[in-house]
Amino acid sequence: MMLIKNTLPITIAIIAVISLGRPGEAMKPERNSSSVSVSKNTNSNNPNSNNTDQWEITPEREAAALKFAELHHPELVQLLEALREIDPKQFHKAIEEIFRVSERLARSKSRSPERYDLELKAWKLTSRLNLLVASLPMTSDYEAAMQDIKKAYTRKLEIQVKLLEMEEVVARKRLERIQESIASSKSDQEENIDKQLQRIRKMYPPEKTEKQAKQ
Repeated sequence: MMLIKNTLPITIAIIAVISLGRPGEAMKPERNSSSVSVSKNTNSNNPNSNNTDQWEITPEREAAALKFAELHHPELVQLLEALREIDPKQFHKAIEEIFRVSERLARSKSRSPERYDLELKAWKLTSRLNLLVASLPMTSDYEAAMQDIKKAYTRKLEIQVKLLEMEEVVARKRLERIQESIASSKSDQEENIDKQLQRIRKMYPPEKTEKQAKQ
């Protein structure tokens, strides 16, 4: 466990916690692996983004976020508690981000347990990487710390590849369905046109249409 004894670890705590990677980001290779990426909270992909209360942090949600951190990255809990005392605003921002991540993962688990497992591992590795990089200024063994970072980053990239491979399988299946639909539409083109014309004739029979036209 990291001990919070001065303001430097608190600053590191803020960087590490606010930089928590989202599950979807696990599929995107980072442009600069040596820097700590700071993710911004946005609702651009959420149809309810205009609902300002959607991510309001209630005591229940705060407890859920802390429990999630305790289960999947225990070191964060101490950092979060320190943040609560030093900077309540950053603490709530971190809790909000962790709660968002836990909700995304819950939805992923209901759709695909296999993908959920990979995305959870990706999140844990991203969180650990952020903390390892942010802790470098305080390390007593720089090379050992860099080796830990290398191992974590290597594992993260392996998971990224697996997630991309899963996406490839889904994309291939979708492409196959589209190709089957195209082939079916082409082979049944005349039949489909005849069916549509017959339906129109039933709705507007020629004798009725001609009679109305003469009136």
